[in-house]
Amino acid sequence: MQSLECLIANTVFNPQVRKYLEDEATGYRLFTRAQKDVCWDMSSKIPGRDPAKWRFDAVGNPVIYGLRGCRGALCHEYDHVWPHSKGGRTRVLENCQVLQTQANRRKSNRTDMDIAALVRASRRLKLSQRDMDFLEEAIIGPSDSLILPQ
Repeated sequence: MQSLECLIANTVFNPQVRKYLEDEATGYRLFTRAQKDVCWDMSSKIPGRDPAKWRFDAVGNPVIYGLRGCRGALCHEYDHVWPHSKGGRTRVLENCQVLQTQANRRKSNRTDMDIAALVRASRRLKLSQRDMDFLEEAIIGPSDSLILPQ
Protein backbone atom coordinates (compact mmCIF):
# COMPACT_ATOMS: atom_id res chain seq x y z
CA MET A 1 0.00 0.00 0.00
CA GLN A 2 1.32 3.44 -0.96
CA SER A 3 1.82 6.16 1.64
CA LEU A 4 -0.21 9.36 1.30
CA GLU A 5 2.95 11.30 0.46
CA CYS A 6 3.82 8.82 -2.31
CA LEU A 7 0.27 8.94 -3.68
CA ILE A 8 0.35 12.76 -3.75
CA ALA A 9 3.75 12.77 -5.46
CA ASN A 10 2.61 10.32 -8.16
CA THR A 11 -0.80 11.83 -8.97
CA VAL A 12 -1.58 14.85 -11.13
CA PHE A 13 -3.57 17.50 -9.25
CA ASN A 14 -3.98 21.17 -9.88
CA PRO A 15 -1.47 23.08 -7.69
CA GLN A 16 -4.10 24.27 -5.21
CA VAL A 17 -5.44 20.76 -4.56
CA ARG A 18 -1.88 19.38 -4.34
CA LYS A 19 -0.99 21.97 -1.66
CA TYR A 20 -4.22 21.11 0.21
CA LEU A 21 -3.33 17.40 0.24
CA GLU A 22 0.26 18.03 1.26
CA ASP A 23 -0.90 20.20 4.15
CA GLU A 24 -3.43 17.58 5.20
CA ALA A 25 -0.78 14.87 5.33
CA THR A 26 0.61 16.64 8.41
CA GLY A 27 -2.69 16.14 10.33
CA TYR A 28 -3.21 19.66 11.68
CA ARG A 29 -6.39 20.57 13.59
CA LEU A 30 -6.72 24.00 11.98
CA PHE A 31 -7.33 24.43 8.27
CA THR A 32 -4.31 25.78 6.40
CA ARG A 33 -4.50 28.73 4.03
CA ALA A 34 -4.51 26.33 1.05
CA GLN A 35 -7.35 24.30 2.59
CA LYS A 36 -9.33 27.47 3.30
CA ASP A 37 -8.87 28.59 -0.30
CA VAL A 38 -10.24 25.27 -1.58
CA CYS A 39 -13.12 25.49 0.90
CA TRP A 40 -13.88 29.06 -0.28
CA ASP A 41 -13.83 27.89 -3.90
CA MET A 42 -16.30 25.10 -3.05
CA SER A 43 -18.83 27.49 -1.48
CA SER A 44 -21.70 28.92 -3.53
CA LYS A 45 -21.05 31.94 -5.72
CA ILE A 46 -23.21 35.04 -5.48
CA PRO A 47 -24.57 35.83 -8.97
CA GLY A 48 -23.15 39.05 -10.37
CA ARG A 49 -20.36 39.30 -7.77
CA ASP A 50 -16.65 38.60 -8.00
CA PRO A 51 -16.30 35.06 -6.55
CA ALA A 52 -12.84 35.92 -5.22
CA LYS A 53 -14.47 38.54 -2.97
CA TRP A 54 -18.03 37.32 -2.26
CA ARG A 55 -19.62 33.95 -1.53
CA PHE A 56 -22.63 32.50 0.23
CA ASP A 57 -21.82 30.59 3.39
CA ALA A 58 -23.22 27.09 3.99
CA VAL A 59 -26.66 28.46 4.97
CA GLY A 60 -26.97 31.24 2.40
CA ASN A 61 -25.48 34.25 4.18
CA PRO A 62 -23.39 36.58 2.01
CA VAL A 63 -19.79 36.82 3.25
CA ILE A 64 -16.72 38.73 2.10
CA TYR A 65 -13.38 36.96 1.66
CA GLY A 66 -11.40 39.69 3.42
CA LEU A 67 -13.57 39.54 6.54
CA ARG A 68 -12.35 36.37 8.23
CA GLY A 69 -12.67 35.77 11.95
CA CYS A 70 -14.37 39.06 12.78
CA ARG A 71 -17.86 39.31 14.32
CA GLY A 72 -19.90 41.27 11.75
CA ALA A 73 -22.73 39.95 9.59
CA LEU A 74 -20.42 39.69 6.54
CA CYS A 75 -17.63 37.92 8.46
CA HIS A 76 -16.92 34.22 8.16
CA GLU A 77 -14.87 31.37 9.55
CA TYR A 78 -13.88 27.98 8.21
CA ASP A 79 -15.91 25.40 10.08
CA HIS A 80 -15.53 21.66 10.55
CA VAL A 81 -18.93 20.28 9.45
CA TRP A 82 -18.36 17.43 11.89
CA PRO A 83 -16.48 19.02 14.82
CA HIS A 84 -12.81 18.18 15.22
CA SER A 85 -13.39 17.60 18.94
CA LYS A 86 -15.87 14.86 18.04
CA GLY A 87 -13.59 13.12 15.55
CA GLY A 88 -14.16 15.34 12.51
CA ARG A 89 -11.11 15.35 10.32
CA THR A 90 -9.37 18.39 8.92
CA ARG A 91 -7.91 16.38 6.04
CA VAL A 92 -11.36 15.54 4.60
CA LEU A 93 -12.26 18.29 2.17
CA GLU A 94 -16.00 17.73 2.61
CA ASN A 95 -15.61 18.48 6.33
CA CYS A 96 -14.80 22.14 5.65
CA GLN A 97 -17.46 24.78 5.11
CA VAL A 98 -17.55 28.56 5.04
CA LEU A 99 -19.88 29.69 7.81
CA GLN A 100 -20.80 33.15 9.04
CA THR A 101 -18.93 33.80 12.29
CA GLN A 102 -22.11 34.26 14.34
CA ALA A 103 -23.52 30.91 13.19
CA ASN A 104 -20.18 29.13 13.65
CA ARG A 105 -19.81 30.40 17.21
CA ARG A 106 -23.35 29.27 18.04
CA LYS A 107 -22.72 25.89 16.45
CA SER A 108 -19.45 25.44 18.35
CA ASN A 109 -18.83 21.68 18.58
CA ARG A 110 -22.49 20.69 18.43
CA THR A 111 -23.54 17.96 16.05
CA ASP A 112 -27.31 18.38 16.49
CA MET A 113 -27.74 21.71 14.66
CA ASP A 114 -29.56 21.32 11.36
CA ILE A 115 -29.62 23.94 8.61
CA ALA A 116 -32.74 25.64 10.05
CA ALA A 117 -31.02 26.07 13.44
CA LEU A 118 -27.91 27.50 11.73
CA VAL A 119 -30.10 29.94 9.80
CA ARG A 120 -31.72 31.07 13.06
CA ALA A 121 -28.26 31.51 14.59
CA SER A 122 -27.14 33.68 11.66
CA ARG A 123 -27.19 37.42 11.30
CA ARG A 124 -29.38 37.53 8.20
CA LEU A 125 -28.84 40.29 5.64
CA LYS A 126 -30.73 40.98 2.45
CA LEU A 127 -28.44 43.02 0.23
CA SER A 128 -29.06 44.52 -3.18
CA GLN A 129 -26.29 44.62 -5.79
CA ARG A 130 -25.95 48.34 -5.04
CA ASP A 131 -25.56 47.59 -1.30
CA MET A 132 -22.86 45.06 -2.14
CA ASP A 133 -21.10 47.57 -4.42
CA PHE A 134 -21.03 50.08 -1.57
CA LEU A 135 -19.81 47.52 0.99
CA GLU A 136 -17.19 46.15 -1.37
CA GLU A 137 -15.77 49.60 -2.02
CA ALA A 138 -15.82 50.50 1.68
CA ILE A 139 -14.19 47.25 2.83
CA ILE A 140 -11.98 46.16 -0.06
CA GLY A 141 -11.45 49.40 -1.96
CA PRO A 142 -12.50 50.84 -5.32
CA SER A 143 -13.10 48.52 -8.23
CA ASP A 144 -13.55 49.11 -11.94
CA SER A 145 -16.63 46.90 -11.89
CA LEU A 146 -18.64 49.08 -9.51
CA ILE A 147 -21.86 50.64 -10.77
CA LEU A 148 -21.38 54.34 -10.19
CA PRO A 149 -24.29 56.80 -10.04
CA GLN A 150 -24.73 58.90 -13.16
